Amino acid sequence: MIRYKLITVFDGTNYSGWQVQPNNNTIQAELQKAFAIALNQKVHVTGCGRTDAGVHAKGHVSHVTLDEKVDSGKLLYKLAGLLPSDIRVISLEEMSIDFHARYGAHSKTYHYHLHLSRHLSPFQRHYCHQVFADVDLDLMQKAASMFVGEHDFTSFAHQASQGCAKHAPVKTIYKSHFIEVEEGAIFEVQGSGFLHKMVRNMVGTLIDIGRGKIEFEKLSKIMEGKDRRLAGKTAPPQGLFLMEVQYGNPG
Repeated sequence: MIRYKLITVFDGTNYSGWQVQPNNNTIQAELQKAFAIALNQKVHVTGCGRTDAGVHAKGHVSHVTLDEKVDSGKLLYKLAGLLPSDIRVISLEEMSIDFHARYGAHSKTYHYHLHLSRHLSPFQRHYCHQVFADVDLDLMQKAASMFVGEHDFTSFAHQASQGCAKHAPVKTIYKSHFIEVEEGAIFEVQGSGFLHKMVRNMVGTLIDIGRGKIEFEKLSKIMEGKDRRLAGKTAPPQGLFLMEVQYGNPG
């Protein structure tokens, strides 16, 4: 048995997220279909985690386990011809059999793109969130820094009574800050793990703080409250990119 690590980039606009779903088109389903044709065998692609509908990736990691070695270059070429044009496997690397795309990851890095100008090119509309109100980016930067460290993020989780949010709501955030760019800003966050829609809920709360809808001083109480109703609205999916998944020892 040979295990391969895949790095995949995708435009999530036309997909219902990563995980296979009945009656919906997903990234995992497209990858498994392409592998099945390329190798003439059923292949299960195990991802590093789920992404929501409309979310993109520049460094999504997954793995496959095959019966025998393959020519990585030839397989990548075949996959490129079989996959839709908005999904590409850019790396296929042989790993030890105990490598696991999900359980072996120590952290993930996301970028969320905010467009803060009044005018948005139609060619950007699927890749950022346009904020129409004026925001205090310095205040948002200050608020973002408060996420760094180990915290219970129940207030930023959808379906807090289910799954990971119920059993493991405490996560460690290593980076949380804004990078200013032309006509906007990118929220960069790196953490040990993320709850369902956690990044988008963090961003929505930071925007509300920047707009003055939520007082900066209330952020600590929101975090301590462990109640989703206390935080801001969920930012839309199209601004979110999974950038990188980190393996090995943290730091």
